[in-house]
Parts: sequence; C-alpha cells; structure tokens
Amino acid sequence: MTNKTYDILKLCIQIVLPAIIACIGAIGQAVAWPYTELTLTILGAITACAGTILKGVHDSYMSDKILLTNYDGKEH
Repeated sequence: MTNKTYDILKLCIQIVLPAIIACIGAIGQAVAWPYTELTLTILGAITACAGTILKGVHDSYMSDKILLTNYDGKEH
C-alpha cells in the first residue's frame, strides 16, 4: 500500500465515514426514515472494522520499519 493510499483511507475512515454516519442519523431521525437505526449500526460496524484493519496495516508497516533501522537511526 502506498503512503497516498494509506492517507486517503485514513481520512475516509477517521473523518468522512463518521461524518456521513452522523448526518444520516440526524436526518433519518428528523424525517423518520425507516431503518435508520439499522443503517447506522451497519455503517458503524463497517467503519470500526475498516479502522481496525487499517491500524493492523499501520502496525505491521511500523514493525517492519523498526526492524530495518539500526541503532544509529539510519534505515538500511
């Protein structure tokens, strides 16, 4: 995964999806959309799952980077 891809996914998972969920929740309750609660539950679960996967990718990348770094701080 490139840094650009990671940054885009991180932005979507941390900012965009929660904002969309909040918007759907507020509007859905205001106009009494059917299945609003179910929709919010599903979107919340997807967002949480994506965030967990992204964190795993980040941790894996960082552990690989640490293994490649000498004590002098230079990457090899």
